Amino acid sequence: MSDQKQPTCALCGQEISEEESDFCLANSGRFNGQVFCSEHQKRFSACPAMRWQPGGRGSMH
Repeated sequence: MSDQKQPTCALCGQEISEEESDFCLANSGRFNGQVFCSEHQKRFSACPAMRWQPGGRGSMH
């Protein structure tokens, strides 16, 4: 029996794969040190002005 918890997305709580977690941790500056599912990783772009916008991907709604 393993005591390790499956990592979960910081936004939706969905369990994520080790690959998704490793990608976020390897790019911790981009993801603010948090881990996200692949769907929510798409909310982050290379442009800091586009991050953390409501609706993701920089929408201004």
